[in-house]
Amino acid sequence: MTFPLTGHISVLASAPWPAQLPQHAIPDVVKAPLQLVFAVGWSIIYLMAIRRGFIEKWLGIPLIALAGNFAWEFMFSFVFRVDTADRTINLSWFCIDVVIVGQALRYGRKDFPAVSRTAYWSGVTAAAAFAVGFMYALPHDLGGDFLYAALLQNCFLSYAFLCMLHRRNSTAGQTMYIATIKIIGNCAACIVAIGNYPHRLLFEVLFAATMALDLLYWVQLRQAFAKEGVPAWRKV
Repeated sequence: MTFPLTGHISVLASAPWPAQLPQHAIPDVVKAPLQLVFAVGWSIIYLMAIRRGFIEKWLGIPLIALAGNFAWEFMFSFVFRVDTADRTINLSWFCIDVVIVGQALRYGRKDFPAVSRTAYWSGVTAAAAFAVGFMYALPHDLGGDFLYAALLQNCFLSYAFLCMLHRRNSTAGQTMYIATIKIIGNCAACIVAIGNYPHRLLFEVLFAATMALDLLYWVQLRQAFAKEGVPAWRKV
């Protein structure tokens, strides 16, 4: 049995795919501030999450998504070639992530109290192994392109924050400041990615999904603070 679209696919394959088209130049006066917002914003998120982790003894970054973050930052700090500015940012995030991984080893299991210790560590090991494999394989197949992996991971991270809030059923380890800066930082990163590659439809889909998840998390976290009777903006 043959698929009726076979001939159509061969026609598409003869033309450059969106992933193969060259980068569109963005004026530095626009690009540089957006990159700074993203880099500084996520650095602040990481540092605030670490602070909350030590204060409340709860992991501030969702455990499963942390595996993807750590793997991505490792790959684009030490394995794949990126420009000096990007490598510097990735390396600084990787160093910060080492601290968060340490917190994950101490506090991460609190999110899964019904899971046995053996099952928990087996799951963590499997997730870490998959994250490393995925974050190597996707850029490898795309010629070192880091943006697909970055935006996919970013979207999953936004989903994981929402899951973390519902799983804990509390604001433990979370703040409105992290939720707010996450929206701003992710928006800046997606604008740069779409501006550089306006022909990549998946970037637009991921941007829309990430923003929707971030806004939903912000609203529901605000509601959780109100339910607990805790001033939302006093917790830093």
